[in-house]
Amino acid sequence: MTIKTSFDSNRIEILNGINFQSWKRRIKYLLTYERTLYTLSTTKPIPINKKDNEEIKTKDNWEVDDSLTKTSMLHHMKDNIIPLFEDKETTKELMVALEAKYGPRSDTHVQLLLDKFNSTRMSEGDYIGDHINTMELLAKELGDTDNPVSDKMQVTTILNSLPPSWDHIVTTLTHSGKEVTMISLPVLLVLEEGRMKMKV
Repeated sequence: MTIKTSFDSNRIEILNGINFQSWKRRIKYLLTYERTLYTLSTTKPIPINKKDNEEIKTKDNWEVDDSLTKTSMLHHMKDNIIPLFEDKETTKELMVALEAKYGPRSDTHVQLLLDKFNSTRMSEGDYIGDHINTMELLAKELGDTDNPVSDKMQVTTILNSLPPSWDHIVTTLTHSGKEVTMISLPVLLVLEEGRMKMKV
């Protein structure tokens, strides 16, 4: 018995610039499912013999698949990003342009990551463990772009990103005189979260 699977394209996040790597990975899943992934790494076949029906059919199929792929990629971009790339003739050119602007080594990507790392805030009621994971992932991505974030800077940024209900622990840790590292900080904050919940 053949089991038919489906692909939920709604799970693909919209490209906003900073999420290029995860967007690219999921877009490739979609294109694999649609059987058009090959257009990202190939150029349009040019029939050697214009009377060869097979060669003409191969070219026509490639053009249709490339058009569908480009549409799928543009459909999963923010509206303000689409105009920057919709004029690319092929999906291969489109991906090259995206890599140049948002790839892990581009100045744009690094600046977006820095802004995200410095502006991310934990909301009241969020789990501290999830918030720390988000911040550590951003720091890792910055490190991968040859812009490492020091342990001390990570600790300071995370403490400054906590909501008002955490002010007491931020003050305590900041003025304790003891060195707080990215090894000890998560443990201390998770323990404090447990104590705060017990008081409720």
